[in-house]
Formats: sequence, C-alpha cells, structure tokens
Amino acid sequence: MKQFSGSRVANKLRLILSIVSVTLIISNCSGGDSSGGSATLNTGSALTVDNAGVVPILGDSPTTTVIYVHNNSNIEIKGIKYAIHNNTTPQQSNLPRKNAKIISLDSKSSIDKVNADGCETIPAKHSCPLQFTTPSISAQDAQGSMLITANYATQSGANSEFSQVVNYMKVNSVPRQGLLFNSGVQISGFNNRDGYATLYLFGTNNKQYKINSITSSDPVVKIVQDDLTGKLIPVNHVQAIEVIAPIFKKVSTTQLNVNSQDNFEKYTNNATLSVVPSADGAILTSGVVPLVDTSVSSPRGN
Repeated sequence: MKQFSGSRVANKLRLILSIVSVTLIISNCSGGDSSGGSATLNTGSALTVDNAGVVPILGDSPTTTVIYVHNNSNIEIKGIKYAIHNNTTPQQSNLPRKNAKIISLDSKSSIDKVNADGCETIPAKHSCPLQFTTPSISAQDAQGSMLITANYATQSGANSEFSQVVNYMKVNSVPRQGLLFNSGVQISGFNNRDGYATLYLFGTNNKQYKINSITSSDPVVKIVQDDLTGKLIPVNHVQAIEVIAPIFKKVSTTQLNVNSQDNFEKYTNNATLSVVPSADGAILTSGVVPLVDTSVSSPRGN
C-alpha cells in the first residue's frame, strides 16, 4: 500500500473531518418514535465501517479491540485494503500534533495483519470484525483519534474508499460501578436500509464482572452478537458490542442497558444511542483532535 508523508495524511484527516463537521449536523434530536416514515432506500455505500463509541484505554497499556466492517452489497467484495492514521492530543493542548503518521496494513502495527487479512474479502450481506490497537497514552495525552480507511473496487471496477473516525481516551480509575459503556454512539446507515454501530464496554475499579443482561429500550434496536448473558469480562478487557437498527426519516433515541455483577452486588448502567437519518450522518466537531462524540447528552454511559 502506498505510504504518504505524515503532513499530507494529517492534512487529509483534518480536511475530511472539517467537511463532515460542517455538512453533517443534527439539531433538535427527539426521542422515542421509531416509526417516522418509511425506511431509507438501499442506495448507500457498498462497504461501511461502523460508527463507534469512544474506545477506553485502561491504565498504561493500549487497547486491542474490534470494529465491524460491513459489505452491504449483493456481491462479494475482494481485495479490501485497510490503513489507519493515529493522532493523539496532549491533555492541555487545543491543537493536533503535526508529526502524525500513517500506518499501513503491511506495517504489522495497529491493524493486526492476520485479522485484517480475514477482512480483505467479505461476502455479500456479511460483516467482519477488524481488529485494531490504540496507541499507548502517556500522562500528557488524554485522548486521540484515528482514521480507519478501507479501499476497495466496486462492481464496475472503479476504486472506492470508506473512512471512519474512531476516538479513544484514557480512562482514569473509576469507582466500582460494574460494567460501563465508555460512551454512547450514533447509528447511521450511510444511505443503507440498516445502520450499525459499535460500543465499548469495560469493567470499573480493576474488577472482573459478569454480564447478567444487555437490553435495548427500543425493540427495533438489536444487539448483533450472540447472547452475552453470563460472560465474564476480565480486568482491563474492553468488550465490543455491535448494534443494528433500521434507518427511518426521523431521528430517534434509545437506551442500551447493561446489568452486571461481581461477588458483592449488582449494577445497572446505560448508554444513549441515536438513530439518525442517512442524510444527517454523524455529528462531529472539527478543529480539535480528538473529536469527541457530541451525539449524546452524556458522553459516558451512566
């Protein structure tokens, strides 16, 4: 894969984020009604990478987790190439670092080559968990963003690209509250009938917890994975949870609830999900890297 200089990639990242933040803004988000008109026509992107909640970085170690890549088309997509651009931000700085770097599929860093190889071909109407690793966060760095890009050829042979911003942040010691979602997330279909998003769940206070249940307050918003009831979440493990929802013409909001327990007591926490029309897309804020998720009233599940 062709390598680009850090300055060119950083400029590209800032340009993409500026365009998205200027053009894709939602106002007056309302909750509840998921019957706001007929579903969006399936004329969207053939390949999509999920919108993502903020990835937590626990302690001094980087986080390795997954984000889901979807083939929304009716044909198999082969030869998908992935790249990832990381950009961390010092805690007291309002400006992105200039010396950002691009990490390609062949660098054996950030996107694990074995798992990326598994996502280079995706059958029609299927998805693939793409494994990635955040950078380590120093004491001076509170958070950051990465741009995950998938390049592929369409049925006509034309080259196409889909890029997705993933935010990550250092999570300091959190009092014992059971399992928490690090943030809410928006679900967008990118002009497809269904939209997907990935949230990230972690255990507080360096404890192991058991999932008793994960439920949505709106039945049209469903968890994609198999039933996670009874699964133990080890210390410092980040669990990716993917959700799916049909895309309607009106914005709707819902809660994703997680019930967990340790050896002492039971806990209930939640995160806010916004299902947005494809024409609206994601709410992003440009100018400061990382971009924080402004789609929810509370950035952290509570």
